[in-house]
Amino acid sequence: QQPALAVYQLIQDYSSDAFWQGFDFFTDPDPTDALVQFQSLEQANATGIAGFIEGGNASFAIYMGVDTENVAPQGRASVGVSSSQSFQHALVIADIVHMPGGVCGSWPAFWMVGANWPNNGEIDIVEGVNDQPTNSMTLHTGQGAVVSNGTDFSGELITSNCDAGGGVLATEWTADFIKIWFFPRGTFPDDIVSSNPTPSENWGTRNSLFQGSFNLDDHFNNLQIVFDTTFCGQ
Repeated sequence: QQPALAVYQLIQDYSSDAFWQGFDFFTDPDPTDALVQFQSLEQANATGIAGFIEGGNASFAIYMGVDTENVAPQGRASVGVSSSQSFQHALVIADIVHMPGGVCGSWPAFWMVGANWPNNGEIDIVEGVNDQPTNSMTLHTGQGAVVSNGTDFSGELITSNCDAGGGVLATEWTADFIKIWFFPRGTFPDDIVSSNPTPSENWGTRNSLFQGSFNLDDHFNNLQIVFDTTFCGQ
């Protein structure tokens, strides 16, 4: 007997202006000691490193970038944001057109994290450092979490550059597993396009699967969604 498919209801939509209302801008010194100066929303808007993408979706598609014009010995201006709301189990879907590629010194990331790191967990959905050619989908936890990796997932380099039109990243987090899919543009499942996502076999093999004999809820609690780009660091 096949288990019933999960049915999800939309509880938060971060498109258009809702993004600026639903995310807080991080302006403290970077905890990784990176060469970065995180900007407030007002600063980022004024300098053009945060706003809407120009074009047909100018009031819908969000842009967050970094200062590419100035010499910045004290740290390059960048944007780091975290969702005001935290989540306990979720299906998080992000349509990302473009992200920084494998550039020496860059450290872009799309992730989820809980308070009291690492005891409440971290899920790295997109992360790359320097000229790393592949994405790292990673978990960070406290002691006692041992992932039993099987073969029911597939991760491979689809393109060696970042000018491939982007795609959709879908992260499903339940009490039993964490799964991450990447769908290149033009291959989105119909249920995602129709805003009725139902993770199932028609999504194909996930890129990452994390599960084991430990209790996930002991290690992942009340995670916030984070986007940031930093430089160097540790």
